[in-house]
Amino acid sequence: MDDLSSATAIIAIIETGASIIGDLVKYSVSLKNAKKSCEGLIEEIELINALARAAEESVRKLSTNTAPDTSYQCWIDPKSPVMRYKSELDKFMEKLSQKQDVGRVKGVIRRLGWPEKESEIKAAIESFERYIKHLDLAVALESSDALDAISKQGEEHGILLKGAIDGSELQQMYNWMDAVNCTTKYEITLGQRQDETCKWLLDSKRYSDWCSSRNAFLRVCGKPGAGKSVLISTVIDSLSTTEIEGDPLAYFYCDFRTDRSTHAFEVIRSLLTQLLWKSKDNWLPVFDDLVDRKSNGSPPPVDLEILYQLLLKAVRLHDRPVLVIDALDECNDYVKLTELLARLHNEGSCRVFCTSRPLPDAPKAFSNLPIIHLHDMGDEILCDMKLHIEKEVAKYDKLSDLRDEIVPSLLKKADGMFRWVQCQLDRLSCCRTKSNIQEVLATLPRGLYKTYDKILSDINKKEFDRQIVKSTLLWLVGALQPLSLRLLVEAVTFDMQSSERFSGDEFLSNEDVLNVCGSLVSYDEEDDVVSLSHFSVKEYLFDDHLCEGVLSRYHLSSPISNNRLAKLCIDHFGTPQIIPRFQIRFSHRRGLGFVGDLTPLAKYAEDFGSHHFSRAVETEESLHELMQSLLILRNACRAHSMEPDMVLNFLASWGSPCFLKTYLKDPQTIRLTNITDGNSPLAYAIRYGNYACAEALLNLGLDIKLLCRQWRIKSYTPGSSYIRWRLQSSTTALKL
Repeated sequence: MDDLSSATAIIAIIETGASIIGDLVKYSVSLKNAKKSCEGLIEEIELINALARAAEESVRKLSTNTAPDTSYQCWIDPKSPVMRYKSELDKFMEKLSQKQDVGRVKGVIRRLGWPEKESEIKAAIESFERYIKHLDLAVALESSDALDAISKQGEEHGILLKGAIDGSELQQMYNWMDAVNCTTKYEITLGQRQDETCKWLLDSKRYSDWCSSRNAFLRVCGKPGAGKSVLISTVIDSLSTTEIEGDPLAYFYCDFRTDRSTHAFEVIRSLLTQLLWKSKDNWLPVFDDLVDRKSNGSPPPVDLEILYQLLLKAVRLHDRPVLVIDALDECNDYVKLTELLARLHNEGSCRVFCTSRPLPDAPKAFSNLPIIHLHDMGDEILCDMKLHIEKEVAKYDKLSDLRDEIVPSLLKKADGMFRWVQCQLDRLSCCRTKSNIQEVLATLPRGLYKTYDKILSDINKKEFDRQIVKSTLLWLVGALQPLSLRLLVEAVTFDMQSSERFSGDEFLSNEDVLNVCGSLVSYDEEDDVVSLSHFSVKEYLFDDHLCEGVLSRYHLSSPISNNRLAKLCIDHFGTPQIIPRFQIRFSHRRGLGFVGDLTPLAKYAEDFGSHHFSRAVETEESLHELMQSLLILRNACRAHSMEPDMVLNFLASWGSPCFLKTYLKDPQTIRLTNITDGNSPLAYAIRYGNYACAEALLNLGLDIKLLCRQWRIKSYTPGSSYIRWRLQSSTTALKL
């Protein structure tokens, strides 16, 4: 058999392995529990594919040599280990295809059922692992047979083999970096663009000069709702279609809806990871400090200076890299981010494009960089807006007949804000008659805040609607994770009822929540995430003008929303229908934990209730409300024979000394002097690192030496350093 047959056989192995990896990746991103199951198998196949690529390249490069035929036999002999691996790979591929059930909605793969059990995955990993040594040997044999040729070619094969094997390590590094992926955000935002709009930016001289430069900066600045995210998505789309090797594109969307998208370190780490991903070379030797960090079991870096220096290195891997960042103002620490971008412009060699609102706190070095102000582009924005309104109006027959009235009326008051236009279009689409439409046009509010005032004023007139909206906005502002529609509906239903009346089997409908809130919220059906529709909505709800008047019930702040959600989570712990199915397990030192089938709200309460409580702001009102909920929870625990006083342990783990001392003043709370076993609240305070409460408990008379004897403290016990420090002045200190 000749080298061509060998190369063909090797390519078939590579292609089959790559196809399986592709299917496994689809499963891992679509099913919560599939990722860990897939990763091991993906790594095995990737390693084998790396070896196969090395062999295939070797066969091609050495085809002119007179190597003996036997050197190729292992790649094409049906009885060889290599071909047996290919056979098993084909069988696994066939099984995967038979069980795959793919449905598409709007071109997006729906969540899939994981077709393989854990045992089957492990069996596949073990089976494929057996063949690695055979493939490694096959590569080595070919290399040995052509040793002279390899040495003449500068040991290209050895270098290639090392690079191929490093491919698996590179993939592991990318996974370890855990960077935010903004692809979905980009696709959704680009989908909001109307054809033929935004071209003015791409045709402008400033943008053209920026594109042709090696090291350049350009920022688009505009008021809230001016369409900046759509503009930058158009830029990304244009750059991605012309992207060539050496000019890689990396982008990030700062987004208030997702906590991870509001931190400067996440922005830099994501851009860094994208540039590394697009490097054609093996960059591991250049980033040995990053490799060492991963090898030591440390998490990826979060320090901005460390990340910035790594980003500088990544920029230098390429000829003319491009970094694009949207909505700098939605980054919580945007001042630090703008400082780094100004430094990057001076120290790096790349093109940076970004958008933001006016940033009065930004450093001077950043503010002096080139900028396009949208308020100077009035005619261009007006043309885009006119086209947008005309196309939106054309979607509704009832609006099309009044097109000549609607378009000029909206353009006259829009003041360059596409967000304002969309709110009015939403309102017009709900009109039932021509007179309704004309009434809306006659009462168009000026600006976004007046628009939101109008929306809430209409809602406020309806008793039950205003309860739904108030609770929905509270959850969307204060939640510590993106909310699914089911979770939000359950949470709003619970919030509108007292815990005593919450049945757990009767909820509001999805339409009750989404339709009543109107333009204030948006729902992404593909990702099943409900969020505030725009950053300006959150700013509006936080604004002091809402503190007074009939709309004051909707005024929010971070402390208000957090305290309220802390109370709702604690209330949910004690619901009669939930608490029998959940056990508070302190015997394993796990703090508040539940057992049983979790509803979305119960899961959220378990995962984040303690975090909300630990962030509670101690006002007189919040202290009273949260204490009432804690006392109700204590009674519910005692009613189900859950002893000792687990609420006290919960407070010691997550509360403040103020909450702890207030709770201990209640006459029905267990006396600290009665606690003589290892379930001491002091143990939980130390275990969860709540040393302020630990100190408070010690001052109230608990004995840390007694705890050490009963809790069996070891050197690896959480909090052992604190205990050692606490005992160091004692002559009877225990050895840990």
